[in-house]
Amino acid sequence: MSELAEIPLQRDMDATFPAELQRLVEAGKRRSRQINCFDFVSSDPEHIWRSLAALPRGTFCEWGSGIGIMTGIASWLGYQATGIELNEELAAASRQLLVEHELHCDIRQGSYFDIHVEADYYFVYCWPGKQNEVEQHFLVSTPPQARLLICHGAADLRCKVRSRT
Repeated sequence: MSELAEIPLQRDMDATFPAELQRLVEAGKRRSRQINCFDFVSSDPEHIWRSLAALPRGTFCEWGSGIGIMTGIASWLGYQATGIELNEELAAASRQLLVEHELHCDIRQGSYFDIHVEADYYFVYCWPGKQNEVEQHFLVSTPPQARLLICHGAADLRCKVRSRT
């Protein structure tokens, strides 16, 4: 089985984070505090936005989409965006949030280990200790040209592709 190689990820450092997306982030954070769910560390929305803004548009799938902020950001940028969220209440709340902000995303409820969506980019901020499992899942379940955008911290996004061995 092939392994993954990390490739440089550009960021659009000159652009200002749009007020419309800031409102989405604030509304999402307020709404997520009302949901009885495990605590999680979220990605830095502005950092992710800068990275996604610098990539060619395509299809985007967020594994573990939570309240839907990153999936919404991808949609706002012009990606065809899908989120997969295990928690039913979070999935329902994210659908409502995205509709309220006029973002057209598909949010599916279930495990991204069971629900398969073909995409150009897969975005994930996995649980500590699950990185190898997530990377192996990426290798066996995604199209050959796909890229894995994986967070190693709130503002540490890395891009991985299949190595050519």
